[in-house]
Amino acid sequence: VFAHPFFPVVSRVVKTPQGVVRDEQLLWDRGGKKFVIAVVTDKEGQYILVEEPKYGCMKRMASAPTGAVKKGEDLIKAAQRELLEETGYEAYGWSSLFPGSFIDFADKSDGGEHSILVATHARKVAEPKSPEQKVLKLSSSDLIRKYMQHGRIPAMSMAAILFTRQWYEEYFDL
Repeated sequence: VFAHPFFPVVSRVVKTPQGVVRDEQLLWDRGGKKFVIAVVTDKEGQYILVEEPKYGCMKRMASAPTGAVKKGEDLIKAAQRELLEETGYEAYGWSSLFPGSFIDFADKSDGGEHSILVATHARKVAEPKSPEQKVLKLSSSDLIRKYMQHGRIPAMSMAAILFTRQWYEEYFDL
């Protein structure tokens, strides 16, 4: 339907299990693409996030560093690259939060597997790649009070951070 390199759109007619044919649906074609979300804390336990303009909602939002996995790149290398590009930080102890991946907006996109990777002891080694990007270091309570409660964090980042927080509490018995 629309062949833009960043936003290709496909048309799909859906038939329900009961045999009802639904209206044609337009979907963002992200089939075969993989993405990482890097949920990272520093040695004090503060989350390292990036604040940048999000043009869909026309305001600056805070998010965990997120991006596409390049051809031949493993998930950890992709998360390390995204963290460095977006924040200028490096971190240690990388691991995958879940063994699999999940799809964002499963009713609006075809594909686009996301993996959440976590790391700790982040430290600044450079500046963010873009001057539009501002690094945020936030405690859990500040993150929730200043960003999540005011709709200033995208759903994918919010879910990744909340899942990670729950995982840390269970794993480290906090």
